Amino acid sequence: MTAPPAEEMVTARLSLRRPTPADVARIHALHTDRRACAHNPSDLLTDVAEAEDRYRAWDAHWRAYGFGYWTVRPRRDPERAAVGFCGVKVVRWDEVEVLNLFYRLDPAVWGAGLATEAATAVVSWATRTAPSG
Repeated sequence: MTAPPAEEMVTARLSLRRPTPADVARIHALHTDRRACAHNPSDLLTDVAEAEDRYRAWDAHWRAYGFGYWTVRPRRDPERAAVGFCGVKVVRWDEVEVLNLFYRLDPAVWGAGLATEAATAVVSWATRTAPSG
């Protein structure tokens, strides 16, 4: 699967952009928070080296496919720390490549509809842009 690059998307309240090495600290913070990983505890990390590995895997996916997980920031305050990550990646499911939706946001912003807004943007992008296989 390949798709045109979509390194940034904007919604009413959010800016989603391709992660950079500067996001490793946020990857670490969110993936060491048991609340943020409650629905998938296998995603919990124990140290910064694991967060760096996670970033490298995300970046490798971007290089291979031209899309992946985006860093989610408030649109009106782009210098504020990222509130989370949301995107799709190619996974194998029953011997078929499919897109898997991922989102993980800081529990401090839960309940405001940001995960829904980010996921809706990502799914809309994938529906329009990503090849079906």
